[in-house]
Amino acid sequence: MNPRKPLGVLALAALAGALAFPLMKASDAAVAPTARPTAKRVVVATATPSEASRELRFSGVVRAKRDAKLSFTLPGRVSQRWVEVGDRVEAGDAIAALDRRGANNRIAAAKAGVRQAREQLAQGRRDRDRADQLAAEQAASRVDVESATHAVSLYAASEDAARIELDEAKRLHRDGTLRAPFAGTIQRVEAEAGEFVGAGQPVVTLSGDALEIEVQVPETVLADIATGDTATVALPLQGGRTLQGRISSIGHGGQGAGRLFPVVVLLPEDSDVVPGVTAELVLARAETSGVTVPVSSVVDGGNGETTVFVIEEGLAQRRTVEVAELVGARALVVDGLEPGEAVISGGHFGLVPGQDVQVSG
Repeated sequence: MNPRKPLGVLALAALAGALAFPLMKASDAAVAPTARPTAKRVVVATATPSEASRELRFSGVVRAKRDAKLSFTLPGRVSQRWVEVGDRVEAGDAIAALDRRGANNRIAAAKAGVRQAREQLAQGRRDRDRADQLAAEQAASRVDVESATHAVSLYAASEDAARIELDEAKRLHRDGTLRAPFAGTIQRVEAEAGEFVGAGQPVVTLSGDALEIEVQVPETVLADIATGDTATVALPLQGGRTLQGRISSIGHGGQGAGRLFPVVVLLPEDSDVVPGVTAELVLARAETSGVTVPVSSVVDGGNGETTVFVIEEGLAQRRTVEVAELVGARALVVDGLEPGEAVISGGHFGLVPGQDVQVSG
């Protein structure tokens, strides 16, 4: 019995081996590599060289460099106004006048006071001379001479006061006429003939000929500009025409949460621009060298990496890139791409490296 047992074992082993061979083949077939995924349709864009510079625009409103609300220094009734809105005036031109009857009367009274003081002074001097002569003849005392001399001093002081009063009356008479302190254009009229105005109450608003704009710029722009630089000013609502101005001042104190700095640009004297017009300061800023691609082509590669998909021999390949900044709808890539390379800007979903791609028309 025992001699036949090993043979049965051997036979079973052989049978198991014969059965296992087909099973192993089936298992090998189950784990064989699957077929390559079908080609995925994608949208492609070309990496283009970045421009040497780009424009930065900052909006402002044209204003007069000198702007003044003119008023009288004394109250009174406006008797005349010689200007209207839009009139041009030169420095010293008469703009309006107050009723001068009171000022004329004051001048007349002051002149009379001056004449009276002169007569008193002349009489005092004659009295002093007579006192001196009588004292020499011992017909007048020393006290009489001193009194006559003192009277002359008082009369001289009275004449000085009368002259000062006359000068003040003339000044008030002059102040009754409002004159332009500088050349410019009347922008607003705020008082009519016949109206009573107080001292310091605006009568007209005068804007000087020199024009300027003030804009607010971020701190990153300050390194590119300096006082005295030539600056381009665009008029976007007047066909986009441009003027060449000059930066006259740069503020050193940032304003607001965004830390904006005021920059004032003086416009050329021969420009036909008027105050209130919208204007833009145009600055050309140098770009970092590199290429630009659509923002939609930049994807998060994980682990803090920024990547794009490029097409190499018809296959999508992931590539790590360095993005410096966003410029509108495009990203400035400074490392990882060359000009002219094709990047996938649409159809990323489900895309894996090495997958066949088909470019959409």
